[in-house]
Amino acid sequence: MSRTAWSAVDLKDPLPAVQAADPGSEVLPAAETPSRLISLDIFRGVVILSMLIVNNLGDYASTGYFWKHAGFIPAVEGYRSVQWGAFAQWWSQVRTADAPITTAFTQLPLWKHCTLADYVMPGFILIIGLAIPYSAAAARARGQGWVLIWLRVVRRAALLVLLGWILCYFRDQFAAWWRSDGSVPFRVVCGMDVLQLLGVSYLVSRILYELPARPRLAAAAGLMLWHWGVLRFWPQGDVPRGTFTAANNAISWIYSQPWWIWQSWEPFSWLSINWKGLMSVPPTAGLMLLGTLMGDWLRRDQISPRRRVGLLALAGAGCALIGFLWAFDLPFNKDRWTPCYLLWCAGVGAILLSVIYVIVDVHGVRAWGYPLVVFGSNALAAYFVTVLAKVLLLNTPRIDQSREISLALVRYGTLVFLTLICAWAGWLLVRAAHRQIGAAAYGLWLIIVGPLVILYYRMHADPIAPASQPTLVPLIHSILSGLQQALGQWEGGWVFTIAFGLFWWLVLDAAWRHRIFWKI
Repeated sequence: MSRTAWSAVDLKDPLPAVQAADPGSEVLPAAETPSRLISLDIFRGVVILSMLIVNNLGDYASTGYFWKHAGFIPAVEGYRSVQWGAFAQWWSQVRTADAPITTAFTQLPLWKHCTLADYVMPGFILIIGLAIPYSAAAARARGQGWVLIWLRVVRRAALLVLLGWILCYFRDQFAAWWRSDGSVPFRVVCGMDVLQLLGVSYLVSRILYELPARPRLAAAAGLMLWHWGVLRFWPQGDVPRGTFTAANNAISWIYSQPWWIWQSWEPFSWLSINWKGLMSVPPTAGLMLLGTLMGDWLRRDQISPRRRVGLLALAGAGCALIGFLWAFDLPFNKDRWTPCYLLWCAGVGAILLSVIYVIVDVHGVRAWGYPLVVFGSNALAAYFVTVLAKVLLLNTPRIDQSREISLALVRYGTLVFLTLICAWAGWLLVRAAHRQIGAAAYGLWLIIVGPLVILYYRMHADPIAPASQPTLVPLIHSILSGLQQALGQWEGGWVFTIAFGLFWWLVLDAAWRHRIFWKI
């Protein structure tokens, strides 16, 4: 869609139905091209927005548990089952009125054992699985042969792994080499991380997608049961089988063994490749396969949309229930991808997608989802570019806290940056509102300018206090310190988080309007 065409639908329906054709390919007739699900883009946008929030928290100390990963759940004395003990402890507090009703809700073990941060990665995995049927159908509609199809599959998987290695290099190794003045040699260590895991799991699940639905479901169940069996029954030396703590668990024990598969491969003196992390592939591939089954179901045009979405929600509720009950044996855990955790996330994701599907694709109420579509339609850029930019522009540069000029530049540079973001976002908001309510839309500037004036006053009134000794800190630390000193620890942290997310939304919105998408 051109920018002119966008302007025509901006107000009433900014999300017209579009066809799923890869950029650069010929546009096929609507009858030959699988329809693109706007609800899937919105669901993807929810995941990206959650990722931007939890990965860019301004202050971990003052932020509640729901925004941070749960990690390994501590056992309750007297209970073999971690989840059973946690619920028994919670119920004891509620029953004896030791906790008010609000605390009873917020401290529910289910929220603490699987937080918003814990939903993000399974959400990515589920989305890739959901998109595979649409991608495969689009390739067939374009008349691609199986050789070209599989070359594209391998290329996508390889590019995800390569992008993951690039991201990890700049995140973990670049800064030390760059600042060393030659004392630290250039070296690249390539291991497993988020994008690498997604790439390998995508390749496995795409191969298994060629199976019919029932064998594919059996394969997904088999992969998860295999992973559960390893965690529950694999010997751990002197530690009892089934021990599941941060210090002692079967996967950690397996990675600690001197087996050839975990040995680093060094084709050059500056390059080291290792595959520790491959044990996470079976459960994540299993979750992707569940996503492909959901995607296949949503594409069944011979069934009414209401029936499709109803059965999808029912399947999601079933997955969530199985995951919840399974957690009484082995608890939710993202670090080791316990199957109960993945099933729970798959169920919650399917239910959320069902709700969005009803609103957007059944009832056609799409305008509200535009901000999320901006994130969802450029998901790879939203992840890769934002992380890389934060590493290079905020984490790598160092600021001397003992120099007043450095602190002043950071403070007023932050104010200028926030002003530009507010002006950009305010202009878009007022322009859109003006088409609906006329001149009254200009009153929205008061809502935008008011908090900005308060921020200017608070930051200007707070004196700059240089450290007594030279102290080099990352630029992001200096920015956060200035915001928190002026606004408070919690408030300053959230101003940073919101500003970071809003800036990248504005960038991706400009890309969306110009039809610029990064796809592999």
